[in-house]
Amino acid sequence: ATTTALSANTYNNGSSGVGATLTANANGALTVDGTAAVAGNRILVKNESAAANNGIYTVTTVGSGSAAYVLTRATDADTSGKLNSGGFTFVEEGSSNADNGYVMTQDTTITFGSTSVTWQQFSGAGQIAAGDALTKSGNTMNVAVDNSSIEVSSDALRVKSNWVGQAS
Repeated sequence: ATTTALSANTYNNGSSGVGATLTANANGALTVDGTAAVAGNRILVKNESAAANNGIYTVTTVGSGSAAYVLTRATDADTSGKLNSGGFTFVEEGSSNADNGYVMTQDTTITFGSTSVTWQQFSGAGQIAAGDALTKSGNTMNVAVDNSSIEVSSDALRVKSNWVGQAS
């Protein structure tokens, strides 16, 4: 999945989204979220400044020093009957987006090429780690209290009234 808008490109809407393409305006290999694209890869394009260009694409040309990359709307996500509100996808690779799930939040019927298509993260399996003074068990995060000066009381974290080391 993209993390920012792709480098300068041209959008061609195909036949109302079917066969639509994003083509780079300059030669060069495509890299998305730190991962080199491979022909046939599926890419969630979610950060275009023209949000109508967002969607799920397949890499049809990777690009090189002598060729521009070309992405084509995936055949299972190129009509409003195939991609609609609540549609979702999971991302497998990337420095920032690996193992995240995204849902398309557009609530109206999509007219490809003109309707803004917005994607929001809904899942980040394995992405959350317990930081300093926290513990994690499954989907539950807890504060690691020391039982001598810090306590959890009625769902609030507080300093104990009789903490160890307190001056009399």
